Amino acid sequence: MPLIANSLKGLNEMEGKNVFVIGAGSTKFGELWELGIRELISIAAANAAKSAGVGLNDVDSVFVANCFSGIVNSQLNINSICAEELGVANCVCVGGGDSSGAHAILQAANSVMSGKSRIAMAIGVEKTSDLSMSDIVGAVSCLADHEYEAYTGATLASLYGMITQKHMEKYGTTEAQIASVSVKSHSNAVNNEFAQFRFNVDADSVMKSPVVASPVRVLGSAAACDGCCAIIMCSGEAARKRRKKARLIGYGTGNDVVALHGREDITSFRALKDASRLALQDAGIGIQDISFAEVYDPFSIAEIISIEDLGISKAGEGGKFIENGFADIGGKCPINPSGGLKGCGHAFAANGVRQAMEAFIQLNGDAGARQVKNAKCALASCMSGTGSDAVVNIFSNE
Repeated sequence: MPLIANSLKGLNEMEGKNVFVIGAGSTKFGELWELGIRELISIAAANAAKSAGVGLNDVDSVFVANCFSGIVNSQLNINSICAEELGVANCVCVGGGDSSGAHAILQAANSVMSGKSRIAMAIGVEKTSDLSMSDIVGAVSCLADHEYEAYTGATLASLYGMITQKHMEKYGTTEAQIASVSVKSHSNAVNNEFAQFRFNVDADSVMKSPVVASPVRVLGSAAACDGCCAIIMCSGEAARKRRKKARLIGYGTGNDVVALHGREDITSFRALKDASRLALQDAGIGIQDISFAEVYDPFSIAEIISIEDLGISKAGEGGKFIENGFADIGGKCPINPSGGLKGCGHAFAANGVRQAMEAFIQLNGDAGARQVKNAKCALASCMSGTGSDAVVNIFSNE
């Protein structure tokens, strides 16, 4: 059945209901053997509260996103764990696969805009290092269509391999262009204290790394990891006197069929196109007004297609855009200045919140060596699986 994008009643249609990010905190990303779900939540939440200059007792509500705690930690009621650790009685668990962290931000924002919360927190947390590689592959395959894809042995890597191959055939995208995604991401991650892979790679090493699912290679794939990020959100009134803040000026969501065989074109993410159109419309701006973008990149082709679907480059030219340096920190539109999933590590439910944290850091000029010059407006796009779900959040410092 075809899916029809619905319009959203956005932020700019709700008079006087501005919502701001006033603080952000994180754990490091990586194989955090010594930390469990409870500790990850506590560390990130405490760091976010400190950043915002508030106490945890000032937080009215918490929206916590998680993907795999039921599989990895045998613990489904993460919201109750969160309430217990933080001392906040109103905690809600948010699902949605990889993009659940971005959905948690929308829930927190809606809580603030409705007046039910004065100060809300959005958290994304994931713990996967306790799983074996085969178990991780099995868990992640839950993000694909079980009946038509995972059940028959397809993994996300093999599905993205199909997407990559089709994009190469259709547009002439080269291995060198695909490798340039990893080169850029690692270069940015070197200067991100929270990132897991803080080292440079060259294109030759990427193209010679082992094949995961042809033509996808190891160094073109993001590694599952542990991590937790949190942001503090409040109303315009509460944020008025704060020096450091970022306003959520627009958002949009989109969906597509889960299985690749049901899509008209696997070289484009329709869910992302719909979500970005709604978000830009909501914010009242065009893509040319975006200073930089944080996009979903579990495999390099996802970043290339995201650049195209967002309208940052023309269809089929995302690889060239990156290869030519236009996506670098000093380029036309920097992409993933944080290092993205490839450089930071792929802590599934934490991705969307980490992107918002990067927006907050950049828009307040605190990114150090990876700072985007004159950053005024940030776009964060997060997807799940092979792009069946998408959320786009847009932040501004004005």
